[in-house]
Amino acid sequence: MDKVIYAAGSTPTVTAISPPYGSGSGGDTITITGTGFSTTDADNTVFFDNIPCVVQAGSTATTLTCETGARPYVAGLAPISVVNVKDSGDAATNALLFRYVSKWSETATWGNDNLPVAGDAVSIPKGRHLLVDVASTPILNTIIVEGSLIFPSDDSDETTVRTFDARLILVQGGYVEMGTEAKPYLS
Repeated sequence: MDKVIYAAGSTPTVTAISPPYGSGSGGDTITITGTGFSTTDADNTVFFDNIPCVVQAGSTATTLTCETGARPYVAGLAPISVVNVKDSGDAATNALLFRYVSKWSETATWGNDNLPVAGDAVSIPKGRHLLVDVASTPILNTIIVEGSLIFPSDDSDETTVRTFDARLILVQGGYVEMGTEAKPYLS
């Protein structure tokens, strides 16, 4: 029986994924920082939700840049981030995730129809990540969150104020993010 030996110093590690969100249509440039990456671009592979993120030229031992591929919506698909370094294996991602999101401000999020108006109900199904990228929403009737409802922080302006109005928000097995411990929502 072969033994598996874990050596922290030999394991690539991810310390940041920036930005942590991107469009489901792909084409976003993502920077991954950490340790133990290969300086040979072809030796590094990145997958977000099992979709290749094509590593760009210029990898260093601490930085990778990749371009996301398109990810069609798949109900119930949980986000996963995998960074693999040839001959070193998968990097420890420290639970850092990249999420393919649908942006509130884009009509494609709403089936190429109008954005929600006052009194509407909004359902976010499992596997869908809705990024509230607008300054304010109308007063909605009900929000059902089975996927993710994400309020991004504005790194460039800590005084940015967002207003999100709903009579009822029901989180049913879903996830609501208004900042994280590592990146708190400051406004």
